[in-house]
Amino acid sequence: MIEDATSALAKVKLEPDMKGLPHIPCELINEIASHLGPDVNKFRTANKRFHVATSPSFHREMARDRHIYPRYANMARFLQLLSHFPLLVEYMRTVDVISEGLREHEYRSGWAWEDLAIKEGKGLNMQDSEILYEIDEDHVNEVVGANTFIFSGRYRAMFGQILGQLHRVHTINVRKLKNDEHIPGWVDTDKFKQISIYRPGIEIKEVYYGDWQYDILQQRVTMYVDEFGDNITEANAGPQSSFDDDFTAGVTASGFNGRIVYA
Repeated sequence: MIEDATSALAKVKLEPDMKGLPHIPCELINEIASHLGPDVNKFRTANKRFHVATSPSFHREMARDRHIYPRYANMARFLQLLSHFPLLVEYMRTVDVISEGLREHEYRSGWAWEDLAIKEGKGLNMQDSEILYEIDEDHVNEVVGANTFIFSGRYRAMFGQILGQLHRVHTINVRKLKNDEHIPGWVDTDKFKQISIYRPGIEIKEVYYGDWQYDILQQRVTMYVDEFGDNITEANAGPQSSFDDDFTAGVTASGFNGRIVYA
């Protein structure tokens, strides 16, 4: 389709007042752009008319495969995107909500990596330890920020704010992270590929991500599993909240009445 449209475009007689560009209908320009995928962004920079004509294809492509990750920086960027491109909400029909956030492994990341290495039938070397130390430093700092964001109730409020703007969305897909998928932005993911036991699909997410549970009143963890595997509930523990609770609160606040699909 793209090849046919390009060939037809080449045969159009150029008009002098178009500075070498064919005078073709905006509808045809947009039709060509609709088959370019991400390259539509380059195509629309040809001139001002192309920029305007390709607006539907540009916004439709930008609306594709949008994810809401439970991290402040990612959600803030999502809101900025909606503010900068107000037409985007008119083209967004579905959105993926990730149900796992950054968290500290109950037995620490060092133990989790050793366990993962055993499952892979391999061992970690000294270079692996150095790489993982750098990653763990980033992770510890991010977990502190993530906990503050989620435990304070700001995640559920911000999620409701985002969803409230997506008035054309009819389906929310709720899913967990894939085995070697990451929440964008907190770490250089290429570092993981330098680890000796790495392979595509390795279950890295079990080390750094998971569901959350916190005390709504105290805005901290008051129920947890200790290093011996025992379930601990503090004496002053209050009502608890997890992803499902925060998600439901956000959906209710937004007024969303579409379809929710759990993967």
